[in-house]
Amino acid sequence: MKKILLIFTAIILTVVLTTADTCAFGKFQTYPKDGHFKQLPGSRDYWYFIDQNNWYIKAPDKFQHMMGCYLFSEVGDQFMDKYLAGAVVFGVGLYKEYDDGMREGWSPRDLLMNTFGVFAGIANTDKYHFWMDWDEGAVILNFSISLR
Repeated sequence: MKKILLIFTAIILTVVLTTADTCAFGKFQTYPKDGHFKQLPGSRDYWYFIDQNNWYIKAPDKFQHMMGCYLFSEVGDQFMDKYLAGAVVFGVGLYKEYDDGMREGWSPRDLLMNTFGVFAGIANTDKYHFWMDWDEGAVILNFSISLR
């Protein structure tokens, strides 16, 4: 019952945050839904989010996708099977990309980084570690194996 309630809450929260123009996240959507599903062109699918008109920072967008999915997979793992938690997080990420596709366009890079994040949440153990780092010019994927 606890698993069903958690999944239901995640789905409802995602729908509210990504669809309602007058609700919390809807106020931050820069593109209105136009009824057409489209892919974001590679020339506009930046590894870093840059919006000089509204933000004064250079945010590592793909880092946020991977680490967000990793974090939610790890948290979900505390309440349910790690594979179910990963599937829920991946499903929410797919829904978010679908919503983006109805706005500015879905991003294959976002989907890839979401997948890496869920994989890291499922695969990280005491022996294997998969993580991501970033600096001003690069987003860096890391993998390590403990020999002990």
